[in-house]
Amino acid sequence: MFLIIWGIIFLILIALFLLFIINPQIGICLGGLKINEIITSISLILTAYSAVFMERIKKPMQKPNLVLTFRDESPYIHVYKSTHYRFKIENGGNTLAENVCLRVTKISMRELESTGDYRDTIFSPFFLNWLDNENKRYFDKIMKNLPVMIGFGHIDLYKNKRAIVLETLSPNCNNEHILLSGEYKVDLVLNASNIIKPKTYIMEFKYNSEKDDFKLIKDIKEI
Repeated sequence: MFLIIWGIIFLILIALFLLFIINPQIGICLGGLKINEIITSISLILTAYSAVFMERIKKPMQKPNLVLTFRDESPYIHVYKSTHYRFKIENGGNTLAENVCLRVTKISMRELESTGDYRDTIFSPFFLNWLDNENKRYFDKIMKNLPVMIGFGHIDLYKNKRAIVLETLSPNCNNEHILLSGEYKVDLVLNASNIIKPKTYIMEFKYNSEKDDFKLIKDIKEI
């Protein structure tokens, strides 16, 4: 509808302009206004209308582009009393990313000694905790080229064993968010309220609680 109205006004302006070229002396038109006055008025309206139209075109072209990364090195691994593992989220788009969240949708595991396939662990999908943002599920705004960090897990004791305790907003007292020694594959979804399609990532790593050793098997990748 917007394009139709814009086209009609443009055609009227062209017609009046051609009429003015053919006979500049024609003056009895729409309340006694001269053709050149009509052209001037419509030109002003068209200019204002075009400005609004261009904003409507430009706005959908402005969108965030979120990228999730993780490495087994600082600052992704931070040591302070305990070892913390963190993701980095960057916005490479041309506008703010709003209400950003990172969700763990699936965790699969195989024992370090095993050569078989991964098997799904028993747990409920959960949102990771923005540790520096007052324990919120969503990070309000991520600006272009200004990365933020979000917690994945930290080392703690669980039943007298060292384990990775995942940074969920709703921790429980069973082993649902506890990763003991083993090889793991984690599925994650990165989303924001102003992007059309969320991004899905997979990360594979192994953890040895006896040596307190964490190592990526494969770099995190988008799928």
